[in-house]
This record gives sequence, C-alpha cells and structure tokens, in this order.
Amino acid sequence: MNIIFNKHKKSQAGDTIVEVLIALTILGLALSIAYATASRSLTAIRLANETSNATAIAKSQVEQIRSAASLPSSTFCFSTANISEGDQITANIDTNPDCRLTLYKVKIIPSSGVDTGVYTVNITWDSSGGTYNLNMLYRK
Repeated sequence: MNIIFNKHKKSQAGDTIVEVLIALTILGLALSIAYATASRSLTAIRLANETSNATAIAKSQVEQIRSAASLPSSTFCFSTANISEGDQITANIDTNPDCRLTLYKVKIIPSSGVDTGVYTVNITWDSSGGTYNLNMLYRK
C-alpha cells in the first residue's frame, strides 16, 4: 500500500511553467479589459457631469434673458448669477473675461432678420476628449 501512495504522489508533481504563464496571460488580459471599461465609464460620467453643468448655466442665462427689460442687439452674456431691473449687461464677449464661467465660455447670440426676439445661448467648454458645445434657443 505504501508503494501505491508514493506512485500517486509522484504524478502530482505541480504546475509547469507553461501552465503558469498561460494563467498569468489570461489574468493580465482580464485586468486590461476591466481597466479599459472603467476608464471609458469614468470619461462618460465626467462628460455627462460637464454637460449637466453647461445645461444649468444655459438655463440660468435664459432665465436672465426672460427677466431683462432690454437686451443688446449684438452678442452678449450675463456675468452675474441673477439680474434685476437696471443691472448692467455684458455686451462684448470677446474681450470680457466675465463671460467665462468656470470652465464654460458663454455667448448669447440674438437672431437678426425675420426671427428677431430669438436668442441662442451657446456654451462651449474644453475637456480631455476635446471641445464641446451646447446650444439652447429661447424665443422672447
């Protein structure tokens, strides 16, 4: 009986180096796929958050258009969170740093011609994936 036990023990010598390398390759591939998926998910979440913030800024600008007594006929933006009667409106977007709200560049473009009273609120921002743009139309 002792001979059979020793013979059985010799057949279970252990894993070969090839088996270990194959197992490590499979593990590395699985971890690489998991990392790539997580990275794409985080990028998508960041972009969704930035788009949500841009939408909130655009809604705020539309509300300020709605409550303004008079509006300029050239590109402008509101540099304050809330305006009241008589508040100053920022008229020159290219030279005014107030039209940059955090990482978002804000422009309100009044329409000309037939569609007067229509305003396009344009929000632009740079992110790691490129430059993004959000437009919201408002008819006064």
